[in-house]
Amino acid sequence: MSSPRFPSLRERQSVFAESLSAFFSSNAFENRYMFHPTRIPQAAAETVECFLRFVESGEKEPVVSLGRSLERQGLAEKSLLAILPQAHAFCASALASQPSAALAEALDLAVSFGCLLFAGFGAEQREEILSDQEQLRRALSTAIESQSRELLVRNQAIATSFNGIVLADLAGRISYVNQSFLAMLGFEQAEEALGLQFGDLWSDEDGRAILDRISSRGGWRGEHSATRKDGAALTVLVSASHITDQVGTAIGIMASLVDVTESRRLETQMQQVQKMDDLGQLAGGIVHDFNNLLTAIGGYLQLVLLDVVAESHLYQDLMQIKIAVDRGSGLTKQLYYFTRQATGKRQPVSVNDLVQETYELLRRTLPAAIAIRVDLADSPWLTEADPNQLSQVVMNLCVNAREAIMERAEPDGELVAAGTILIETRNVTLSEDEAKPHVNAKAGKYLLLRVSDTGVGIPPELVKRLFIPFVTTKVAKRGTGLGLSVVYGIVSSHGGFVAVSSEMGRGTSFEVYLPTAEASAATRAPKRVKVTLPAGEGTILVVDDEEQVRQVMVRSLKLCGYRTLAAESGTNAIALYLKHPGEIDLVILDVVMPAMGGRETFLKLKEIDPAVSVLLVTGYTTDRIVHLSDELGAKGLIEKPLDIQRFTERVGELIMKKGA
Repeated sequence: MSSPRFPSLRERQSVFAESLSAFFSSNAFENRYMFHPTRIPQAAAETVECFLRFVESGEKEPVVSLGRSLERQGLAEKSLLAILPQAHAFCASALASQPSAALAEALDLAVSFGCLLFAGFGAEQREEILSDQEQLRRALSTAIESQSRELLVRNQAIATSFNGIVLADLAGRISYVNQSFLAMLGFEQAEEALGLQFGDLWSDEDGRAILDRISSRGGWRGEHSATRKDGAALTVLVSASHITDQVGTAIGIMASLVDVTESRRLETQMQQVQKMDDLGQLAGGIVHDFNNLLTAIGGYLQLVLLDVVAESHLYQDLMQIKIAVDRGSGLTKQLYYFTRQATGKRQPVSVNDLVQETYELLRRTLPAAIAIRVDLADSPWLTEADPNQLSQVVMNLCVNAREAIMERAEPDGELVAAGTILIETRNVTLSEDEAKPHVNAKAGKYLLLRVSDTGVGIPPELVKRLFIPFVTTKVAKRGTGLGLSVVYGIVSSHGGFVAVSSEMGRGTSFEVYLPTAEASAATRAPKRVKVTLPAGEGTILVVDDEEQVRQVMVRSLKLCGYRTLAAESGTNAIALYLKHPGEIDLVILDVVMPAMGGRETFLKLKEIDPAVSVLLVTGYTTDRIVHLSDELGAKGLIEKPLDIQRFTERVGELIMKKGA
């Protein structure tokens, strides 16, 4: 036996039967004397069974016969009319979780069932009054009544449709709207919409020209922008066409409206997420290549510093270049963090130093009409943080402040009035009562970073949603809605919290509370100390596809006293390892290489020698690469650009451990 087309309806058959029986009982006095109350439950059950069989098989004759039977039993017309909305509501409830196409099909079948039921109801009367003129009159009356009933069924279907339904004359003046339309556009009464022009509902140019499109094509289907009565914006899918008479002449317009605002919003967010993912892929390649360049520049620079007197002016000039290389490395890490793939290293950080760096950058780039001031604590407490991530917080807040001031600009870009950005740091100690209003805040010592502006301010209803991704305080097309969510994510991951205060027309203040670190020295710029490389012994195989990077590593290792072998690819590395069995103490292997990559090369080396010692080198570090290092059993992972002294010291440690 085949399964029912709509199993959910059959499963809830008893519920429908009980509901219909209850309605028949409540209208018992309107039924004629022949319809005995004891027959009500049975009649309701028979009606429901007939409806389900019609839905499953499509057979019409049993439905017509049921209509005849109910009339003979004395069921009142009002009770019969209630069967359709009862069936309509039953389908909507039972199929609420099903695809919309299934629900629409079931509702259409319910309408057909009602029409057939009415066709049978009164049929015997029509057959009995055809003998004389009175019978003819009664037959005509019955026919008109039947048409009225059918029209009533169709009107009920339109009135209860989930789609917004609009009827208008050929000039576009609205004459009818259903409840779904009122709810969609925010009207309370139908009278508010009646008489309006259909084209005026739409705020986009194509929507206002919809009547012309319907006239020229006979119909139109497309998405248009609308505004609810409360001012909220909507995106609506409109299907409109002419209503024609029996000879095909257009006599009006009917339109079906579906609110697709939420669907389009989700699509837009997914597109934004995809853009960020694509940016992450692009950034990965850029960071890798740029770090290879910095490794070559910084590596050769450090080798040159070995031969220069530390007290000379040349040494000091070369150190300035090294500082620039280190800053370039920090920028690449910030870029990769922004794409949410970087792994941060925590260390004691002075927020004052980060603010000063941001101040120097913004001072040169802000419009002349925007002043930036700093007011820093004299002896700020340190915080345990990733300095690159914390720099991102400071920069995002300052950029947000700049945009808030720029929104005061005239259309030609000129600022209406000068604005000010104030960056402050303070040492604060919060009590239990002071910490209580803030989520995840605890009493204790915090380093407070405050960024204030004299911009346009933030509406109160938006303040509570500021840190939700894709919620932006900026005008359309000027913000991504991610800057403040990144701030919130970074600060929360560091055990801190963010507080916001704003006043429309006066400005906004963001307060970032960061837990303090144990007293220790904060990370600062590299000291101008003479570099000396540690001596060592052993044979090292260097594998990197970049010639300059490979040569920097080889040369620095030779200066330490190591014997080196070099390979520009994984294939050559395998060949050299086989050529020198038992001689190679350590393999320095780049993770990302063309053809045979670092992972495949590592696995083949382990097949040759399960005890092989490998130190991985990467142009950018992600959670995936860290996991790869642990998975393969590497002896360590070093990031580019290389610091020659730390690099050679790490190599020496691994060689000593192997020899121990």
